[in-house]
Amino acid sequence: MSPQVALGWLIDAPWRCSSGHFLAATTAAGLGMSATSQPNTPYERDQRMQWPQRRTAQRSDAIHLATRHVCALQSARVGGDWCDVFVQGEGHTLVIGDVAGHDATAARAMMRLRRLFRRVAADTAPGAGPAELLTAVDKAMTTQGVAVLTTGIVARLSRLPDADAWLLRWSNAGHPPPVLVHGDGLVSTLETPPDRPLGIGADRPRSETEVILRPGSTLLLFTDGLVERRGQVIDDGIRSLSTTLAALRPSALRDPESLCGELFARLLPDRPEDDVGLLVAHLTTPIAPPIARPSPPAAAACG
Repeated sequence: MSPQVALGWLIDAPWRCSSGHFLAATTAAGLGMSATSQPNTPYERDQRMQWPQRRTAQRSDAIHLATRHVCALQSARVGGDWCDVFVQGEGHTLVIGDVAGHDATAARAMMRLRRLFRRVAADTAPGAGPAELLTAVDKAMTTQGVAVLTTGIVARLSRLPDADAWLLRWSNAGHPPPVLVHGDGLVSTLETPPDRPLGIGADRPRSETEVILRPGSTLLLFTDGLVERRGQVIDDGIRSLSTTLAALRPSALRDPESLCGELFARLLPDRPEDDVGLLVAHLTTPIAPPIARPSPPAAAACG
């Protein structure tokens, strides 16, 4: 099997980001690298950066996240696929991208584009949606001369006020659609009208779609290497992914890291022909903040 990089973390409270002060979604436990990854490569150092964290006492989200990446080239530690998670305003932004190719050139383009995404996100208004972020990245690619064809998805998860639910908004730039596993085990493909990839112009607005998610839902963003095989239509690969998800035990769906491992073991050949990126987000019931209890009254003095 090709070298894999595995990351997993838990967001148990919202963090904010603003221009000049970018906050990554890391856990109190930090990022856990798998035993199969190679330490101290530039990609892993970038992934393992510990950005400043800030907790908000008003509420506590429970979003469990994990990513997994495998390179098609045995000698490579990173290819053209990437996943990222950060926070804008009140929402958690999830990004997955696939730069054309899986050689060193694609890897360099990926790392440049990933940094560009973060810079643009930090300079974008907190309330900007996924379509607006993709459009801004498109424009930045043009002005900075990043001439690389890339597919990708930007998704935003935001807690709905006074509701035990999340709002999912996403925009798709020519990428395989997200797959959603509902709390009851039903699997849905979040297909939307096709939109252009990044890197071919920003002269037209992008579309954006939204849906309400309940606790127990599991969202999967992935690159085509997970579902596309030589001689097979990609739609058949997505159906195979959906069938595999429907057959898994509920405990695997609740644990994103285990789910990544299960899917890689069941769907990938020993030597993948393409890079593979996978990002899994599982939503649980928000944890209520602890209730402050008054201290007992002081004992009355006898006199």
